[in-house]
Amino acid sequence: MMFTGASVPEDKESVYYFNLLEVPATPPETGTPVNILQMAFRSRIKIFYRPQTLAGDASDAIERVQWRVARQAGGIALVGHNPTGFHITVTGVVLVDGEQRFAGGSEMIAPGATQAFVLPALKHLPGPQAQVELSAINDYGADVVIKRPLAP
Repeated sequence: MMFTGASVPEDKESVYYFNLLEVPATPPETGTPVNILQMAFRSRIKIFYRPQTLAGDASDAIERVQWRVARQAGGIALVGHNPTGFHITVTGVVLVDGEQRFAGGSEMIAPGATQAFVLPALKHLPGPQAQVELSAINDYGADVVIKRPLAP
């Protein structure tokens, strides 16, 4: 895989998806019944292009996401805004309100974008002490867990 020099944004990362489908060959007919287990695999790999001129540090991007609670058609959601030029792959997000925990989904937040994570179990707006517990993947593939306050 190599960069072809195509025009890409210089102020943010670009993401591409490499889809690989591996299908095993059909075994030849031998005339006698043979038990065979065949498996097909589908892999999807995210490939990030990070311009050398990109300002900031990817390791700080996860902590810079701004979180707020909003009512949406599907119920109450945690809304994360990514002000950085880096993609953030969220593997799990939880709203912690006192002793209660309300889990959202997983999604990637693009640079400069806003992503909503619906909390189906949450029926009322949380108190002012509520926090967001975010689990995201860093550049090394490790799962990073941080706690952040909600934006006012």
